[in-house]
Amino acid sequence: MKQNEEMQALWKRHQINPAMGCLPVLLQIPIFFAFYKAILISIELRQEPFVLWITDLSARDPSMSGPWPWASPSSSPPR
Repeated sequence: MKQNEEMQALWKRHQINPAMGCLPVLLQIPIFFAFYKAILISIELRQEPFVLWITDLSARDPSMSGPWPWASPSSSPPR
């Protein structure tokens, strides 16, 4: 508790807002979402090799199997 109070006093003394660390992330999120969407709908990338062990960019990620409902094989759409 004492350390938190001292940290807040330090921030106030040097006029630092700890929430400003989120600003770069907030600026990058729309760019990353747009990049993801462009990759997702790009038909030219289907069945294309990428790098080394990645032979098909449209294939499911084998590491994403687990308790997540969106990663289960039964929830995948038919091809």
